[in-house]
Amino acid sequence: MIQNSERQVWRSLSLFLIRNQTQNIMNMENVMTNQNTLSITHHVKTIEAARTRVKDAIFDVVDAILDAETQLDATAFQGALAVEIGMSKGTISKWLSIGKSPFISENRQVLPCSFTALYFLTQLETKYTEFYQAERCKELLEQLIADDKINPQTEASDIADLISAVDRKEKEVSQKKLKKDLKSANRAPIVEETTPYDNMIDATRGDRDVEHDWRDHWKGMPEYENEAVTGFKRLIVNFDTEADYRDFETLIGQSLTEKTKSIRFPKKPRQDMKSLRWIEDDENALCPAPDARH
Repeated sequence: MIQNSERQVWRSLSLFLIRNQTQNIMNMENVMTNQNTLSITHHVKTIEAARTRVKDAIFDVVDAILDAETQLDATAFQGALAVEIGMSKGTISKWLSIGKSPFISENRQVLPCSFTALYFLTQLETKYTEFYQAERCKELLEQLIADDKINPQTEASDIADLISAVDRKEKEVSQKKLKKDLKSANRAPIVEETTPYDNMIDATRGDRDVEHDWRDHWKGMPEYENEAVTGFKRLIVNFDTEADYRDFETLIGQSLTEKTKSIRFPKKPRQDMKSLRWIEDDENALCPAPDARH
């Protein structure tokens, strides 16, 4: 009985030691794993710090280019300097746009860390200024920051979408104005204007009764009235894109091609000019031309 009890004690002790050793090995593996693996939070902090350094570097370049523009003459700045730093005039112009933007200068800490995104912000600022005026522009841009639509993580494509939204708004306003102008032009009365040529004709008439003078030579001729075809007003319209040209085509309901030089609004049916031709037959009598007879 004593031997059996001793065996059980030794067996229990052995099992305890085995479990304890196994646990120690597992703990050591966990310690080694934790030493070689960073948490997600740590990775996020590391990446954000790196992005901040990237943005700081971008603004360092911006400030350096602004200083160079101030201290160098235009020839040296756009010539020798551009060659030395390997930048085209267009690229330098974009850096300058970023540096001279009031909105960017006042909000550097909360803006994206991408050069393209920052340049797009200058374009958005210009769009807002042109469409909403300067005071309204600042208010709208600050609201974008407040709504978290512009932040350090904002990408260039996000700002491009904001620019497109302004373009659509401009187009909508332009189309409404065009419709209003077309309606006004269609309702406006036709005003006859005199020209220096008219005054010259009046001066050559003298005291002659011109009203009846031409009738002396119009005997036997068909009736004819020369209606004014100049219309009320001639308007030149410029289109920035082909898409705008096609939108205008749809708006006025007329077919326009690349060769179209002018149109009338509203559209008028083509006149059958052949039916207006007259010839003189053998009996010296005027009659419609053969292809005009029905």
